[in-house]
Amino acid sequence: YDHLVQNRLNTLPRKRFRSNYTGTWAVLYEIADKREGKVEVEWVRGHNNDSGNELADRTAKEAVDRDTAPWVPG
Repeated sequence: YDHLVQNRLNTLPRKRFRSNYTGTWAVLYEIADKREGKVEVEWVRGHNNDSGNELADRTAKEAVDRDTAPWVPG
């Protein structure tokens, strides 16, 4: 987590704020900050048959299909 944040902070400002996923990263940072132990996030190119990426995609699609309220950090 700290390594990821440090790399993100060292990114050129024009690239740092260009992401469409700013809200997603904020939630991930909050979750990681509250967890004990090490949290590691690794970017993986989508649609390349990576088993972890495929599992995350299926899980996300299943979550969208459920009749539940979205989680909002508090």
